[in-house]
Amino acid sequence: RGEAAEALERAVLAAQPLRVVLAADLDGRRDDLEERLTAHGIDVLRYEDGVSDREALAAADVAVTGCLAAVAATGSIVTGGAAGRGGALI
Repeated sequence: RGEAAEALERAVLAAQPLRVVLAADLDGRRDDLEERLTAHGIDVLRYEDGVSDREALAAADVAVTGCLAAVAATGSIVTGGAAGRGGALI
């Protein structure tokens, strides 16, 4: 869990964002990543908290969502959802 959060942290920080959206499908990694990013002074918005405010989501510099599968040949990714919650690809 720590290694994944570290890798995500490095990838996000490389973009030098001011605001980041974190999707719910990051599971246990989301809390750890949120802590790491806020320690760098980055404004973190949880997707479900901003879903009713499209402007807040659009103002994000980076969005992090889970990925169930990736298809290299087409550059496609598959994201997941759950009952009452669609995929949060932004």
